[in-house]
Amino acid sequence: MAPPKKYLTLEAKQQSIRDKSKHYYERHKHEIHHHRAAYYDARHGKKSRCSESHSGARKRSHVKRVGKTNALQIQTISRATVHYPKSTKVKLVSPPPPPPPPLPADVFPKLSDEAKVLRNDFDYFIGGMSLTSFIKHLLKKYFRSDSKRQGQIAVFVEPLDELYRFQKSYGCIIAQSLRIEGPSARHLALEQEGQSIGRAVEWVEDIWRCAIDGLGNLRLAYNRKLMAWQRRV
Repeated sequence: MAPPKKYLTLEAKQQSIRDKSKHYYERHKHEIHHHRAAYYDARHGKKSRCSESHSGARKRSHVKRVGKTNALQIQTISRATVHYPKSTKVKLVSPPPPPPPPLPADVFPKLSDEAKVLRNDFDYFIGGMSLTSFIKHLLKKYFRSDSKRQGQIAVFVEPLDELYRFQKSYGCIIAQSLRIEGPSARHLALEQEGQSIGRAVEWVEDIWRCAIDGLGNLRLAYNRKLMAWQRRV
């Protein structure tokens, strides 16, 4: 007859082995510790341990069972410490700002010269006279009995057409000046210098409206001083 089995299950057998190992370690732990230290010193030496500690290497030891026996084996695992280089601060340098665009050329002097030429042409057209003298000169042509153009409205229409041309040209110069300069002092001075052209248009145009109804109507307006040029003198 076969002897009864010592362990009924595999788990019971493994538990028995664990219990025996635990009891063995409790009884001989001082000897195991002494043996472990002696083994480590004999293999690596104290200097080696010091150098390893300074070099940054870390070692970890643990006890491992040999096979399925109760014999224990000490294993040492070395884990090197990785040294990362110190981060270098990089100073970001922004690129230099682009140079400012070149300032546009000052075109106002050119406009001023054009306006001056136009005013000189206007002065030549009215014979170098003042506006009041120019208006009286036209009225003499219209009223004088010995004038070939007595009572003819063309006496006022022809110069009025030319004055319109002066006014339009000077207005274009003023518009360009305002667009470039804005309401600056130079622009306002240029505009004021051309007021005589606009005033001449206003006065001759007013006389022409009165002359449309004939010589008598113009004479009546003249005698009563109803015309624009008479109110401004």
